[in-house]
Amino acid sequence: MKFPIWAVPIVSMLAFVTPDIRAETYRYVMPGEIIVTVVDGPFLASEHHVRGCGKGQTCVVDHAPALVESGRPRDEIKSISIGVDGMTYALQASGMFNTSTALRNGGIKRIGGYCYDRHNCAFRGRFGDGGRSYVAEWVIKNGIPTRTVLSPSMDLGWLFDDNPMPPKYE
Repeated sequence: MKFPIWAVPIVSMLAFVTPDIRAETYRYVMPGEIIVTVVDGPFLASEHHVRGCGKGQTCVVDHAPALVESGRPRDEIKSISIGVDGMTYALQASGMFNTSTALRNGGIKRIGGYCYDRHNCAFRGRFGDGGRSYVAEWVIKNGIPTRTVLSPSMDLGWLFDDNPMPPKYE
């Protein structure tokens, strides 16, 4: 196969692309055969409305303060899905940044949850990287997934650490 001469520098540069800038998929099978799949990849500013992010400025991504330590996010969760008993649910993952290092080091296991049946579930997790972390919680009720919490609150972080599973109602 012949490449045009202008393509050689591009092809050569692609050889140096590190895993940090490619999307990665992480899977975890929870008790009850619940499959959690997280796709994490580079933060691409062109896919978002970004404002601020300069030195000393609050970084605003898609009209909300980014839950990151400082500056522009490096990576983001592209998708989170839950598979249970033949059903697959896409959980809201917007605004979830800088998780690559944690996910690579087993952080997907910091997502806990359960299902009453294939249409009613609850999940929560702790996310983040470096000096800043945040928590998220989702409820799937009658087959409709809703993110109920996305917060950098330390109080909620400690609550989720002490109670990694959402409350279960009888």
